[in-house]
Amino acid sequence: MPLSAFLASCLAWLKAHTTHRFVISYADTGHGHHGGIYQATGFVYVGARGQSVDGFVDRRGRVYHKRSAYDLFGTSSVRKVLKARPGWRVLPGSTKHLYIFPLRQRRGSILREFKWTALPYPKPKSARSRDLSTRRAGTAPVRAGRNPPRSLQIPRRGIHV
Repeated sequence: MPLSAFLASCLAWLKAHTTHRFVISYADTGHGHHGGIYQATGFVYVGARGQSVDGFVDRRGRVYHKRSAYDLFGTSSVRKVLKARPGWRVLPGSTKHLYIFPLRQRRGSILREFKWTALPYPKPKSARSRDLSTRRAGTAPVRAGRNPPRSLQIPRRGIHV
């Protein structure tokens, strides 16, 4: 089963068995994600969220996630953790793309309530315009949105060989 089909079935289950109004998901740019799976499943892209704090680093270089800091200190507040451990430093997080999927509420009412705007999907870094040096000699660049050559088109009634 493709991942997008699995995610779609999970969303259908949530809609049928919970009272949640919508699903929120993040794609972490720090791990090279742009949210392609959410785009394939029909989520609405509402923008990138700035860097957050992912955790803390102690004097020896050991990393503590924010949740671990909460378990240790009863808080994940940067000010309070650094006060309790003066030699520690903050581990900055990466920018995250925010996607939503309406379950029980219309998309427009969710966007208005949270003052979000539906935006065009971000593209992966590999989808940048093609460098001319990577093309074979004598070939024309392919323009986005253009129909494929007749030899590559699939007939409407199935594949014929």
